[in-house]
Amino acid sequence: MPRIGYLLSDKKEKKFNLEKLAVRLREKDIELIKIDLNYSLEDQGPFDIIIHKITDVLSRADEGSEKDQLYANNFKNFIRNHPECTLVDPLENVCRLLNRYEQYLQVQKLELSSNGIEVFVPTFVELKSNVIEENKCKLKAANMEFPFVCKPQVAQGEILSHEMAIIFNEEGLKDVRPPCVAQSFITHNAVLYKVFVVGDEQFICERPSLKNLTAGDDKTIFFNTNDVSTPDATHFLNEMDEKELSSRHVKPNFTKLKDLGNQLRSHLKLGLFGIDVIIECGTNRYAIIDINIFPGYKGIDSFYDSFERYIIQLLKEKETDQNMERKRCQTVAEGCALSNVCKKPKIQEVAEEEFDSILCTSENDKVREKNQTKATAENGSNVDMYRETKGLSYLSGTNGSLCEQNGHCIENGNNNNNKAIFINSNNLNSLNSPLVSLNDDNNNINSSSSNSSNNNILCNTISGEGLNNLKGGNIPTVNGLT
Repeated sequence: MPRIGYLLSDKKEKKFNLEKLAVRLREKDIELIKIDLNYSLEDQGPFDIIIHKITDVLSRADEGSEKDQLYANNFKNFIRNHPECTLVDPLENVCRLLNRYEQYLQVQKLELSSNGIEVFVPTFVELKSNVIEENKCKLKAANMEFPFVCKPQVAQGEILSHEMAIIFNEEGLKDVRPPCVAQSFITHNAVLYKVFVVGDEQFICERPSLKNLTAGDDKTIFFNTNDVSTPDATHFLNEMDEKELSSRHVKPNFTKLKDLGNQLRSHLKLGLFGIDVIIECGTNRYAIIDINIFPGYKGIDSFYDSFERYIIQLLKEKETDQNMERKRCQTVAEGCALSNVCKKPKIQEVAEEEFDSILCTSENDKVREKNQTKATAENGSNVDMYRETKGLSYLSGTNGSLCEQNGHCIENGNNNNNKAIFINSNNLNSLNSPLVSLNDDNNNINSSSSNSSNNNILCNTISGEGLNNLKGGNIPTVNGLT
């Protein structure tokens, strides 16, 4: 039975009524499990998918909370150790949207459009101090005009992220609360459109918003977005003037808004998010003023159906990926069995004369590879190199490499079926001993340790017959070194 873990605040869990969703999923043989960061995730797993809204934890961790830093690190380590677990949504994609200023920069660079309609991010400036003159210079440099909206730098999760202010004049600059983002106020006839995304499905909701405002002598207005943009909001900031009611623009093309949701889903690589869009009076341009990770989906009656479909879709995609990987591995294995050609060992560092390859062949498929590359042996003389392999399965050192430093196969000269390895043993992590079939010219084996003064070891002869595995351990000194 697939196991879906979820990591949400108690408030959000209750809002989504996940007990109801758990019953629905159980009928489809899918288990929904609550994750508790106070306990080991290893003990609570395994999980096929984890759905989370950990933005609160990540934000508090960034602000220095040791408890949340521990939670965040434990969660990140679990995900890092379990790449087979699908995370909705990936932490790296979520983190790019935690900072409102970085979020706006990212969306601005996309240069979005929706079927010919221009999409833009209203002018924005990052304010890091409450020094009025400094902020005046930044606003002027960005051609920012009054009024503008001051928004907290933290864009996700925290209550603080919803606390905003409208500043109408220079005197109001004393009300700036850094760190924050100042964004031009766009008149939009007090209507906000929320584009909710659940996988490849989009939903559009119309919400109340800020009425049309202009620069003037008004004092700064502080407000919480939850008070002015909920479906049943009745805030004074929502009340349009009588003379402006007749100028309300037509509703947007919902198909174009959904197209915008699709574009952002593709660019941001997210599956559960919302976009706040307003339509500029006069130009009818679409302005993106916020992006929310795993929003509340309030007003979407079919959310459970869509969410359930999304989970099942993710499980099917996961199963398809696993089947493709199994087939790929099977194809590779069959190919190796037919040709008996093995993957060449990974070499972390090679000499100036690059070690091109070590070929593995069967007894009936003898391969001779001549390489005119020169290698300098211990005595400084040049040795013409060529390699002839016979019955050699593979050579490997630490982490699957031939050796940690430089390695070359060279010919012994007395027997073309024999191999030798010229190894620069500087910083060598060592090869396993005893070595199999390490023979000198007299076919004697000597497994005493190397005492080479210049850290170069020249193995005179290594028989390739039946040599299957050469791994890390202590290197023996071989008789007959030149």
